[in-house]
Amino acid sequence: MEEKAVLKDILNLFNEAKKNPKMAKRYIQLAKKMAMKTNAKIPKELKRLYCHKCLSLFNSKNSETRIKNGFKVVKCLECGSYNRTKIC
Repeated sequence: MEEKAVLKDILNLFNEAKKNPKMAKRYIQLAKKMAMKTNAKIPKELKRLYCHKCLSLFNSKNSETRIKNGFKVVKCLECGSYNRTKIC
C-alpha cells in the first residue's frame, strides 16, 4: 500500500512541475529522492519528461526531438545531454 501512495505523490509532484516551470527541477528532484528512498519505480511515461542529467522538464523551448534509426532522441538544450528511447 505504501508504494501506491508514493506513486500518487510522485504523480502530484510531476503535475506541479508542469504547472510551475520555475520550480520544476526541485519537484523532479524530490520525486526522484522519494522513489529512491522507498525503492519505488518512476513510471516510464514520467521518466521521458525530464533530462536525467540536469533535471529540467522538457518543453519545445529547451529541447530538440528527432527520430533516428528507430529511436526517439531528445537533446536537452540546457546541458547538451541526449536521452534516447526506443520506438516500438
